[in-house]
Formats: sequence, C-alpha cells, structure tokens
Amino acid sequence: MISRAILCLTALICGTSAGQKLLQGRDPFGARAEKKIGTLKIPKSDPAGTDIMRFDNGDLIHGKFGGLDDRVLWKRPDIDRLLRVKRDGIRQIVFNSGRPGIHSSKTSHVSLINGDQIPGKIKSLTDKHLILDSPVLGELKIPREQLKSLCPNPFNGKLAYAGPFTSDDWVLLTYPKVEKKKNEEQKEKVDQKEEEEAEVELPNWVYSGAAFFNARDQAPLVRKTDLPDTGRLQFEVSWKGRLNLNIAVHADFIRPIIPEIDGGEEEEGEEAAPSEDDDESPEKKKDEEEETKEDDSGDPAPKHEILWDLKEGNALQSIPWLQRDNTGHSYTFGSSYVLNLSSYSSLYRCEFDDNGKAQIVRLDGPRVSQSLSETGTATVDLRFDRRKRFFILYINGNYAAQWTDPQAFEEKGTSMGFSSSGNCKVRLSNIYVTSWNGLRDSALSMEHEERDVALLINGTDRFSGSLTKIDQDTAHLKTAYAEMTIPVSDISSLELKKSTMADIENEKYLWEDDSPSILLFKPLGRLSLTPKGSSDKTLEGHSPFLGNLKVNLDSATLLRFNDESFDVTDWFNDL
Repeated sequence: MISRAILCLTALICGTSAGQKLLQGRDPFGARAEKKIGTLKIPKSDPAGTDIMRFDNGDLIHGKFGGLDDRVLWKRPDIDRLLRVKRDGIRQIVFNSGRPGIHSSKTSHVSLINGDQIPGKIKSLTDKHLILDSPVLGELKIPREQLKSLCPNPFNGKLAYAGPFTSDDWVLLTYPKVEKKKNEEQKEKVDQKEEEEAEVELPNWVYSGAAFFNARDQAPLVRKTDLPDTGRLQFEVSWKGRLNLNIAVHADFIRPIIPEIDGGEEEEGEEAAPSEDDDESPEKKKDEEEETKEDDSGDPAPKHEILWDLKEGNALQSIPWLQRDNTGHSYTFGSSYVLNLSSYSSLYRCEFDDNGKAQIVRLDGPRVSQSLSETGTATVDLRFDRRKRFFILYINGNYAAQWTDPQAFEEKGTSMGFSSSGNCKVRLSNIYVTSWNGLRDSALSMEHEERDVALLINGTDRFSGSLTKIDQDTAHLKTAYAEMTIPVSDISSLELKKSTMADIENEKYLWEDDSPSILLFKPLGRLSLTPKGSSDKTLEGHSPFLGNLKVNLDSATLLRFNDESFDVTDWFNDL
C-alpha cells in the first residue's frame, strides 16, 4: 500500500503522463480503488482526521496540510519527507474532512458587497468604518462603503443545520438488490473479464467540496434533521437541463409494509423451508394477531417500517428503500410535504390513510411563473409554519409562491430530502435549516437605495432611516419621525442603503489573479483572498477589500483555489 501511495504521489507531483500514472482516467467521484478482479470500492464517507487535496482531473490525496508558499506543502505518515505540490491543477483543500476541530456556534456576521461573509461580533460602527471582532481574522476594520448588511442575530440565533461540510448523516435511497438469478448471471460476466476493470456503478449522489452532486434522476438524498415547526429551509441549487427538483420537509419516513401476495419464489415441487415462527408460543401468536387486528373499515391495520431503523452509524450510506411497484412521494418520504421546484412550482401533502393507502393532495395557492433556464443557479428560500399550515417560497430573493393547507397535518416528521426528476443534473450547497420569525417579506424588499433598514428579531417590527452609529451594543437609527436607540441584541439584521456602497467594478477592487481563492468556515463564513503564504494553522493573504489578512484556520472547512468552476471534474462531463 505504501508503494502504491508513493507511485501515485510521484505521478501527480512529477507530471507523468496519464498512461504512466498508477491511477488512470477521470474519476468524477474523487475516489480511486484497488484492482481486485473487477471490483471497485467507493468510500462511503471521508475518513475522519485527515485533510484532502483534490485536483482538477479528479485525483485526490489524503494527508495533512502543512502550509503553502509558491507550492502547497503536504504531509503523509507513510512519506518521510514534506511534499511540495504545484498549485496549478489543485482545485481545493478540504480541512479535516470538513470537520473543523474548533468552531463557534455563534452566527453573528457581516456581509460585504463582493459576497463575502465575515463571522464576528460588531464592536462599533461610524460613518466611515466598522470594527468587527472576528474569530477568524481578529479585530478587523472594514470601510463602511464595503458593507452590504450587518447580521448580529440571523435566524433568531437558532441554527438547526448548516452544510454540507461533510457527508455524515446523509443517506442515499436505492432500490433493493436484483433477484438472486440476475446476481449470479452478473457474477458470471464479471468472472469472464477478471483481467479487466469492472465498470463503475455510479452512486445516486456524490459528495465533494461542501456540495452534493446528483448523478441519477429520481434518486433521493435524505437527512434526519430537526426541522422546527416554524422555520426556513434555504439552499443553493445549480442545474444542467430542465430543473425539476423535489424537496421534502417534515418527512417522517414511515410507511406501511405491503404484504407479499405470491407467497414466495419456491421452485415447483419444493416445500417452503420451515420458519422459526412455526413453533411460536400461543401467547406470541396472540400478540401478533393483536398487532394486525382489523380497523373500523374491516381491513387489517397495516404494520409499518421506519427508514431510520435501517441506518447504521453516521457515515454516508445507501439504504435499499425505494419500491418498484409502489412509487410516489408517500412511499419515498413517508408522511411529508413535498415541494416540486420548477418554472411553475407546486406543493403536495403526502400521507397514508388508516388502511395504509397513499394519499397525495396538491395544494392550491397563488404562484408566479419563474424563468429558470436550462442551466443556472438559484437561491431557494422555503419558509413554513406547520401549526398555521402555511408555506411561502422565494427564489433569488423574489416571491414565487405560497400555500395554505386546509387540512391539519398531524404527523410530526422533522426530516428533509431531495430528489431530481427527468434528465436534470443538480448540485446542492449552502443548505441551512433555521428558525423563522414569521416575516413574509422577501429579501429584496429589505433593500433600499436611500435608507438603512433594521429588522428586529420578533419578525414583525422593522424601521428605516439612517444608521448613524453603533456603540456600546446599541444601534442609533435616525428616522423621519424620531431618533431611535435599539439594543443590538434585539436586531436580526441591518440592510445598508445602496447609495453609500462602493462600486464593485472600481479598478481598486480588481484582484491580482483572475479569480480569488475562497475560504469557507463552519457554521458560516466565506472569505475571498489571494493566498501569499501559510502554516498549517494560519493563512496569510491579500484582499482588495480588506487589505492584508492573517486567517485562523481552526474553523475553516475548505480552501477552494478556483471559484469559477464546480467540483467533480466539471460535473460529470462525458458520463
């Protein structure tokens, strides 16, 4: 194994041809396997405790980030020297497999006009500068003209999920294995080609670089998540083809067990093998009869199965859950609400009646047709109040649709899921599950050309005017009718007036390189910079917005060297 690693690293570092490399060909999953008579093992989850360096061609190396100068410094326990890898061709570095050893649960941050989000506590604000105490940058002085918004208490301070920084706790739903006969036939074919590599069976979804990529249609990706009764599900979706994405919320993944009718597949003339249950005690049989007793309609009450009972551990895993004869959202997600995201989005209530029959109801509500091209990216914001049976959808900050369920939804599921229909390829990232203060205004409605807008954490009160200063944890807002002082602890966000923002196209904001590198942090944070040097703990760089920076990498999850292209070899091209 050590010799294989050395050969692989030598090929990557020394630039040998593809034919000379031990690991040949494009690998869209960022995984390579040993040749064992035609089998290919794809890792189910990134191994904990290691950093990962991914290359543009799909190759990867596990190890430990040692810093950077003009090259990336890399350490491995099976190599007795420090590796120096050219930056050209490196797509990204994943720190500790996306599991930072130290990170804050606080979500306070400020947003810049270039899209960066800097985590930290606001210490003061004047008409010229903001002083931010940041866990990743220390005390930072930011020109006010570079600020877009201040968020001292986003999500009302309640963040149920942010990611995906790792593939942990996500589950891929698949169909059960084919019949034994088909398996035997497939094995015979593989044995005939034991000198050749078997074709890779593509997984439904692939995790790479803080995102999930969809490789097959109608293949659900799900997660057991504590969705609140009143909350928001926000995520960024990119797609190729006609977008047709299903999003399940408040899913319980419980469904009735459909009994087999044919009684098995015994060969003619053979008797069924005796069951261990044939010698059950009368008491046990009586208990089972009670479980299947008839309901008021005269039909047997069905037994149920729960997806999460089949889950083992926390690693990304596939569970054979889908049914070929019983399709539909209810059999996939259990009792749930399912949003079909397309140019004309719809919402469905999915559940089962007392007899185990699936019921799917399309909810009525005002909708606005969305112009979603064949390829694009959108920020989706689904807000919901299960008690009031109300849902409202925003796409790219614009109102898209809303629904009110006329019927009470009694189920208590808290999980979520995604599946893509048709031939559309999908990338999911920046997923947030948060509380919701009940505010129905769109994100764009909070922006104003000549006014600063303060939104309070109660979700109902907001004030506009001129934010003159922040000091001693108090914001001073001058409105047309009064001069107000508001405790920062009561403010959810402050959207600053557009007229005072700098022109991002100004030449002083041009990058030294064509595209900056991007650092991502947990639970939130995004920083653009040109790296200058680094140890394994801190990274030094420059930003035309913030100047020279020294970044603490303790809470960093990802360093992306090229922000203009997606991961996984340009998203399964030629597959």
